[in-house]
Amino acid sequence: MQEREVWGHEGAGGTRDIIDVMPKCPLFRGSAMIFYRTELLCCHDDQDFLAKVHCVRLAFDDLVACDTHRTYFVDVGRSLMSVFLQETNQDAALFVERYNALTRYLEIQDNWDVAKNELTARKVSSSKGWFHN
Repeated sequence: MQEREVWGHEGAGGTRDIIDVMPKCPLFRGSAMIFYRTELLCCHDDQDFLAKVHCVRLAFDDLVACDTHRTYFVDVGRSLMSVFLQETNQDAALFVERYNALTRYLEIQDNWDVAKNELTARKVSSSKGWFHN
């Protein structure tokens, strides 16, 4: 029997908003998630989803322009990933070590051009939020 996984949560009305039982197949799950991201976010279509993502990216860029906000998100990102790794019985120590190294690397302005070029090569459309202004 194939192992199955249930993705979903109880909605405000006590009924399940989304119930998705699917095999643990990355391609299948990836395709389903493309469909659900549009449905979950009440988008009319994938173009509407992409427009919303673009707006969120622009807002985040403005938000992290402030040192206090950027530091907060760096710290929260580290904490969330550490908890996630621990909850999946993974050792978070190596992640935290590399995350901190990346953070230190990006604090040095001389490294920004190299990092921006790497992000551009990976087709990251907006890298403004990654760097201090």
